[in-house]
Amino acid sequence: SYLQNSNAMAIDARDGMVEALKRAAKMIITARQYFPKSIKNRDRFALESLCAEIGTALRAAVEKV
Repeated sequence: SYLQNSNAMAIDARDGMVEALKRAAKMIITARQYFPKSIKNRDRFALESLCAEIGTALRAAVEKV
């Protein structure tokens, strides 16, 4: 039915987004190592904030699986 098809598509999309978030989280961890000490505090805060948001989104998505 249309509803079942829509649900299946949503699950497939969620799985793809979870994988993308996992890759993004790994990239941010790597990026931390290469940031020079001269990076501005607000940029470092933005990176850490984004990392926290990704972690929250990953946990929420995985809990629903």
